[in-house]
Amino acid sequence: MFTTGFKLYFGIAVGLFIAAIVHGYATGGGHVGPLTWGWKGGVGDHIGYVVLMGLSVVSGTLGLVLVAFRDADPAAQAHYVGVEQLPSTPVVTGSIWPVVGAFGASTMIVGLALHSAIFVVGLVVCAAVAIEWSMDAWADRATGD
Repeated sequence: MFTTGFKLYFGIAVGLFIAAIVHGYATGGGHVGPLTWGWKGGVGDHIGYVVLMGLSVVSGTLGLVLVAFRDADPAAQAHYVGVEQLPSTPVVTGSIWPVVGAFGASTMIVGLALHSAIFVVGLVVCAAVAIEWSMDAWADRATGD
Protein backbone atom coordinates (compact mmCIF):
# COMPACT_ATOMS: atom_id res chain seq x y z
CA MET A 1 0.00 0.00 0.00
CA PHE A 2 1.14 3.54 -0.66
CA THR A 3 2.26 5.53 2.37
CA THR A 4 1.04 8.99 3.25
CA GLY A 5 4.37 10.62 2.39
CA PHE A 6 4.41 8.93 -1.01
CA LYS A 7 0.92 10.21 -1.80
CA LEU A 8 1.90 13.75 -0.86
CA TYR A 9 5.19 13.91 -2.75
CA PHE A 10 3.99 11.96 -5.77
CA GLY A 11 0.96 14.27 -6.04
CA ILE A 12 3.26 17.28 -5.90
CA ALA A 13 5.50 15.67 -8.55
CA VAL A 14 2.58 15.09 -10.91
CA GLY A 15 1.33 18.64 -10.38
CA LEU A 16 4.77 20.10 -11.09
CA PHE A 17 5.17 17.88 -14.16
CA ILE A 18 1.86 19.11 -15.57
CA ALA A 19 2.84 22.70 -14.72
CA ALA A 20 6.14 22.24 -16.59
CA ILE A 21 4.33 20.87 -19.65
CA VAL A 22 1.84 23.75 -19.63
CA HIS A 23 4.67 26.25 -19.08
CA GLY A 24 6.63 24.74 -21.95
CA TYR A 25 3.76 25.07 -24.41
CA ALA A 26 2.69 28.49 -23.10
CA THR A 27 6.14 29.95 -23.66
CA GLY A 28 6.53 28.73 -27.24
CA GLY A 29 7.47 25.07 -26.94
CA GLY A 30 7.64 22.94 -30.07
CA HIS A 31 5.40 20.11 -31.22
CA VAL A 32 6.26 17.50 -28.57
CA GLY A 33 9.29 19.24 -27.06
CA PRO A 34 7.91 19.77 -23.55
CA LEU A 35 6.69 16.16 -23.40
CA THR A 36 10.08 14.72 -24.38
CA TRP A 37 12.22 17.03 -22.21
CA GLY A 38 13.40 18.90 -25.31
CA TRP A 39 14.52 15.86 -27.30
CA LYS A 40 11.98 16.27 -30.12
CA GLY A 41 11.58 20.04 -30.20
CA GLY A 42 11.86 23.21 -28.16
CA VAL A 43 10.59 23.63 -24.61
CA GLY A 44 9.95 27.38 -24.65
CA ASP A 45 11.41 29.20 -21.64
CA HIS A 46 14.28 26.96 -20.55
CA ILE A 47 14.75 28.25 -17.02
CA GLY A 48 11.13 27.91 -15.92
CA TYR A 49 10.80 24.52 -17.60
CA VAL A 50 13.98 23.14 -16.03
CA VAL A 51 13.07 24.44 -12.56
CA LEU A 52 9.59 22.90 -12.70
CA MET A 53 10.84 19.59 -14.12
CA GLY A 54 13.70 19.49 -11.62
CA LEU A 55 11.36 20.03 -8.69
CA SER A 56 9.07 17.36 -10.12
CA VAL A 57 11.92 14.85 -10.27
CA VAL A 58 13.07 15.71 -6.74
CA SER A 59 9.54 15.39 -5.36
CA GLY A 60 8.99 12.09 -7.14
CA THR A 61 12.29 10.77 -5.80
CA LEU A 62 11.33 11.76 -2.25
CA GLY A 63 8.02 9.94 -2.70
CA LEU A 64 9.81 6.79 -3.88
CA VAL A 65 12.26 6.95 -0.98
CA LEU A 66 9.41 7.31 1.50
CA VAL A 67 7.51 4.35 0.07
CA ALA A 68 10.70 2.26 -0.02
CA PHE A 69 11.44 2.90 3.64
CA ARG A 70 7.76 2.62 4.66
CA ASP A 71 7.26 5.95 6.41
CA ALA A 72 4.65 5.96 9.14
CA ASP A 73 4.61 2.16 9.34
CA PRO A 74 4.72 1.20 13.04
CA ALA A 75 5.97 -2.33 12.37
CA ALA A 76 8.89 -1.09 10.26
CA GLN A 77 9.73 1.62 12.79
CA ALA A 78 9.67 -0.86 15.67
CA HIS A 79 12.00 -3.16 13.73
CA TYR A 80 14.55 -0.41 13.12
CA VAL A 81 14.34 0.94 16.67
CA GLY A 82 14.82 -2.56 18.05
CA VAL A 83 11.68 -2.87 20.16
CA GLU A 84 8.68 -5.17 19.85
CA GLN A 85 6.07 -2.43 19.79
CA LEU A 86 6.26 1.34 19.64
CA PRO A 87 4.74 3.27 22.55
CA SER A 88 1.28 4.63 21.83
CA THR A 89 0.88 8.32 21.14
CA PRO A 90 -2.05 10.44 22.30
CA VAL A 91 -4.82 11.19 19.86
CA VAL A 92 -4.57 14.66 18.33
CA THR A 93 -7.76 16.69 18.44
CA GLY A 94 -9.26 18.65 15.57
CA SER A 95 -8.39 22.30 15.15
CA ILE A 96 -10.06 25.40 13.74
CA TRP A 97 -6.70 27.06 12.99
CA PRO A 98 -6.31 25.79 9.40
CA VAL A 99 -9.62 27.44 8.49
CA VAL A 100 -8.62 30.69 10.19
CA GLY A 101 -5.23 30.50 8.45
CA ALA A 102 -6.93 30.13 5.07
CA PHE A 103 -9.05 33.17 5.89
CA GLY A 104 -5.91 35.14 6.82
CA ALA A 105 -4.13 34.09 3.62
CA SER A 106 -7.10 35.04 1.46
CA THR A 107 -7.35 38.36 3.29
CA MET A 108 -3.70 39.00 2.48
CA ILE A 109 -4.31 38.22 -1.21
CA VAL A 110 -7.33 40.53 -1.34
CA GLY A 111 -5.27 43.17 0.48
CA LEU A 112 -2.63 43.04 -2.23
CA ALA A 113 -5.28 44.10 -4.73
CA LEU A 114 -7.30 46.54 -2.62
CA HIS A 115 -5.45 48.28 0.20
CA SER A 116 -2.34 47.78 2.28
CA ALA A 117 -4.33 47.94 5.55
CA ILE A 118 -6.29 44.83 4.54
CA PHE A 119 -3.01 43.10 3.74
CA VAL A 120 -1.68 43.95 7.20
CA VAL A 121 -4.86 42.57 8.83
CA GLY A 122 -4.35 39.31 6.94
CA LEU A 123 -0.71 39.25 7.96
CA VAL A 124 -1.63 39.72 11.63
CA VAL A 125 -4.23 36.94 11.38
CA CYS A 126 -1.65 34.59 9.81
CA ALA A 127 0.88 35.42 12.54
CA ALA A 128 -1.71 34.75 15.25
CA VAL A 129 -2.64 31.47 13.56
CA ALA A 130 1.01 30.39 13.46
CA ILE A 131 1.39 31.01 17.18
CA GLU A 132 -1.94 29.55 18.26
CA TRP A 133 -1.71 26.49 16.01
CA SER A 134 1.77 25.75 17.37
CA MET A 135 0.47 26.06 20.92
CA ASP A 136 -2.49 23.83 20.12
CA ALA A 137 -0.22 21.14 18.67
CA TRP A 138 2.11 21.40 21.66
CA ALA A 139 -0.81 21.14 24.11
CA ASP A 140 -2.12 18.00 22.43
CA ARG A 141 1.21 16.28 23.05
CA ALA A 142 1.98 17.79 26.47
CA THR A 143 -0.17 15.38 28.47
CA GLY A 144 -1.82 12.05 27.85
CA ASP A 145 -5.32 13.15 28.89
